[in-house]
Amino acid sequence: MAVHKLNATCHRFCTRYRLGLFCALFMLVVLAFNVLRSSSHLVEYGLSFSLGGEGSNARAGEATPKRSFLFIETAGHRSINARQACSVESASLHHPNQDVLFLMTASPSKECPYLNLLRQVPNIRIENMDVHQTLVGTPLESWYNSRERLQSPFVVSHLSDALRFLLLWRYGGIYADTDVIIKKSVLGLRNVVCKERANAMGSAVLIFDPKHPFLLDAIRTFAKTYEPYIWAANGPGMVEKMLQKRCPGAWNITDASLTCGNVTVLSSAAFFPIPYNTWNTMFNINNAREVLQITNQSYTVHLWNKLSKDEKVSVGSGVAYDVLARINCPKVYEVMRRMGSF
Repeated sequence: MAVHKLNATCHRFCTRYRLGLFCALFMLVVLAFNVLRSSSHLVEYGLSFSLGGEGSNARAGEATPKRSFLFIETAGHRSINARQACSVESASLHHPNQDVLFLMTASPSKECPYLNLLRQVPNIRIENMDVHQTLVGTPLESWYNSRERLQSPFVVSHLSDALRFLLLWRYGGIYADTDVIIKKSVLGLRNVVCKERANAMGSAVLIFDPKHPFLLDAIRTFAKTYEPYIWAANGPGMVEKMLQKRCPGAWNITDASLTCGNVTVLSSAAFFPIPYNTWNTMFNINNAREVLQITNQSYTVHLWNKLSKDEKVSVGSGVAYDVLARINCPKVYEVMRRMGSF
């Protein structure tokens, strides 16, 4: 309303005193200012929503606003599969009062049954992300536009690595890969990373306050030391680099939890109770009881999709993953029940 009054006043002033060119330029500036002001909160950094941390003036180590869950699909697919949907639903189920955001680098399909199911869950939001706009003005912009990135055989996973560090730094929250099942609330955790095993870090689950210096260092180092031909170098390897700078030689001695500066390093039992070299036990009925016992107290279970993606699971088979899905993503599980396997 105020904008219309200002424009009308300018028009009367210009007509009365015949200051045509000056007034035309002035009105153009006023119009541009109001367009930018009205849109700045809608498409900031290529996103059409808030993740909860930006604009809060929160600093690392201070109390933060309500944290959001963050999942990212960087392969350019418009649809998702049952296992990805299960991961997203599991976060929602155990965090009903948190926003669960699923960002896709392609326009989300209106016909994907799993996306449509997730759209019906009140605290889940599925959004299209403009990657270029998200990276503009950051240390990662030149990396994103580089020939080196495009020539990498791991372009999809490395983009995911970059985006998780950047978005968590910018907004704070809880990041999880789409092959992670959330088993219970993680809201009691703050500024944490987790070991995959005694001498190796994971980056499939990360929890940070906005503007945390650990993440800013990771972003800058990522852009400067990008390794295009090593799959894990820029994700788990980057977490290791950051810890090595802060706690040289200390973080990889045992699998015990420890504090490294203002970051807590959890033992593998928290997020990665089943190591990558025994991933198949989650899909074998003979190992079901043992796996469920091992994962009983963990926050999450990583399915190691890179290794397990071709392993079919029959609904009701009783293998550990079947049981975990039935308990932690019941809505998706019902859809999978009609299809017979996932």
